[in-house]
Amino acid sequence: MTTDHIDHYFTVFTPTYNRSHVLSRVYNSLRKQTFTDFEWLIIDDGSTDATAEMVKGWQKNTKIPIRYYFQENQGKHIAWNKAADLAQGKYFLCADSDDEFVPESLESFYNCFESIPVQERDGFYGASALCKTPRGNVVGDSFPDHIFASNFNDLYFRFKIRSEKWNCGRTRIHREIRFEETFRNSYLPEGTVWFKIAKKYKVALLNLPLRIYHAELDSICHTSSFFKNYPGMLLLTCQTLNDDLITYWKYSLPLFIDYATAYSRSCFHSKLPVWQQFERLNNMFAKVLWAIMLPKGYCLYHYDKYRNAKVKSKEMK
Repeated sequence: MTTDHIDHYFTVFTPTYNRSHVLSRVYNSLRKQTFTDFEWLIIDDGSTDATAEMVKGWQKNTKIPIRYYFQENQGKHIAWNKAADLAQGKYFLCADSDDEFVPESLESFYNCFESIPVQERDGFYGASALCKTPRGNVVGDSFPDHIFASNFNDLYFRFKIRSEKWNCGRTRIHREIRFEETFRNSYLPEGTVWFKIAKKYKVALLNLPLRIYHAELDSICHTSSFFKNYPGMLLLTCQTLNDDLITYWKYSLPLFIDYATAYSRSCFHSKLPVWQQFERLNNMFAKVLWAIMLPKGYCLYHYDKYRNAKVKSKEMK
């Protein structure tokens, strides 16, 4: 069910799964915000810990509008789509369950959006800001100083800005450009959505470290297992080779070589025969690159199977 009701400037959305031990980071960050026209929308992806009880306590003891929804464990991408449908804010910002952010975060995004000329706003998705570590170091690359706006594809492929960033954009666009829901309980890279958004909208660039990024391996939005999460990688790599290779290969050919390898690797995990792997690619350049990297992808597929069998053997002992 989608609501078109707008009550707030921002919806801050948090997907969570058994994260009661760190979820207070988001809550405490929201309590300190200098801009207060927002709601906090929590989608609980099947937690079995004390998350629900903790959120109920916050709802009783704070002026922050908190809405909590529980779903069976299906994955962050499913929670994201649901949050976009339920959001009552004009702008949509995902704060992961282990995130912190500076008190001026929402105010900085607000000032950025309001600075965009009214006649140009329909062409903008929103804004992207930097992240920093708990020690205060900026994560990865800053944005180019000479441009105010770009799109996610140019940033990633042309300018090679590939480190963690924090994106906030119009809720309507997230309802329009959604995560694929054909599979569940597997990690779906967010690039599948950001790259589609880039085809239609620009993004303003905030060279400010607003989000404090905690790289914790047990988070709902992190993965270290190609064996488990190959469906999402198949979707991302096929989409990228089909949609972006011809435009951006001259800027990032080594990256596309990696994507071609990951494509064949994930295809083998999906039990797709070679002829189907070939047919899924829609341009000759992608087909040639895939064919060149096919042996490496096949070897990595077998290496994944070997590692998975080794892990299962240890677990049985």
